[in-house]
Amino acid sequence: MTHFDIPGEQTLVGGQCISKDPFGKWRTVNILAARVSENAPNTEIFIHFRGFDKKWDRWTDIGHVRKLQLPRDASENADGDEEKTRRLRRLEDEQLEDSDEVELKIKNQHEQRTKIKNITHVQFGEWELETWYYSPYPERMQLDKQLYVCDMCFYYTNERKNMKAHLHGCNLSQPPGRRIYLQRGVAIYEVNGGSTNVDVKTYSQCLCLFSKLFMDNKTIYFDVEEYFFYVLCEMDKNGFAKPVGYFSKQKNEPHHNLSCLVVFPPYSRQGYGSMLIQLSYILSRRNCLVAGPEKPLSELGTASYQRYWTWAVAREIGRLENNEIINVDGLSKRLGMNLEDVQDTLERLQLTTTKEGTCTFTWARFVELTGRVVRPPKLQINPRHLDGLGRAQKRKRKRIDSLRR
Repeated sequence: MTHFDIPGEQTLVGGQCISKDPFGKWRTVNILAARVSENAPNTEIFIHFRGFDKKWDRWTDIGHVRKLQLPRDASENADGDEEKTRRLRRLEDEQLEDSDEVELKIKNQHEQRTKIKNITHVQFGEWELETWYYSPYPERMQLDKQLYVCDMCFYYTNERKNMKAHLHGCNLSQPPGRRIYLQRGVAIYEVNGGSTNVDVKTYSQCLCLFSKLFMDNKTIYFDVEEYFFYVLCEMDKNGFAKPVGYFSKQKNEPHHNLSCLVVFPPYSRQGYGSMLIQLSYILSRRNCLVAGPEKPLSELGTASYQRYWTWAVAREIGRLENNEIINVDGLSKRLGMNLEDVQDTLERLQLTTTKEGTCTFTWARFVELTGRVVRPPKLQINPRHLDGLGRAQKRKRKRIDSLRR
């Protein structure tokens, strides 16, 4: 193993080297930060694998990396990079003239401040998890890079003894909201972030802080008043509703039925994300809305939604008679899905050609897809067990149904 021969920490930051990725393959990494730890004989560096998601960023001993062999024209590139750096500095010193530039500078500053994980490990109930991203927990919680989080109310501390004391007195057995779904050991609660109850608001804020450890693009942490949180839980044998994930929805926003969605790592790949997506569209249809998630979606989010859209669109088409002309606008309204999402799904599956709002497709192709591509979700919500509407909304729904008859 070749060690770096670099005199000081500051010269490390901004440099490159190679290190083994989580799968054991050597890859180029960028050095984002450096520190001297009392428990480590060498300097530790915080590295980002180029081309990988930020969740793989990590601290590592400098002895675990190798020096990057630069190409012969590296000096020329370095000169060019220095010139770019000087131009950027001049740009930052100039007065920004429009809102787009202000937004860009704020975004860049936010990225610089949050690119290094402040918490590396979290004890969440019985699970010890390695975090993926930065989360704005108070600085006093970042001293040991280790956090303890209650898996019921999301209370947090960096002291084990404090968590033991909290668990002895925590009396929360379910999220502090209205239960809207219960079926086969899965429960969903609607939590109002704008509740006048201080405990409910604190719960919402702590939930957002914890989920940010596993979401790169989440920006809502404390201003939760304008959001509903739909928290999905597993019911244990003692009747406790253990949160496994949630999605948030902005109030009074008819075009977006979902702001952000996260399933906590111990419960991933079990179908809970798809259940939450299903719920968002069921609530849209019950409120007679055509909506979709806020965009842009993450890579994982795009894959999850495409699977759901494929299944939902194919299921609805399968209810039509053979060779029936499909009105895409009508399909959108029946599914509660944005028109563009329906159109993109049909085009992605190469099912149709669209012209003047209508489309036709080859049923042989559709039959082939239903057997090869279309897969129903692992877990499905039974709408009969969903109490997703308040009394006023139910009366409105009944009036609309009577008019449709």
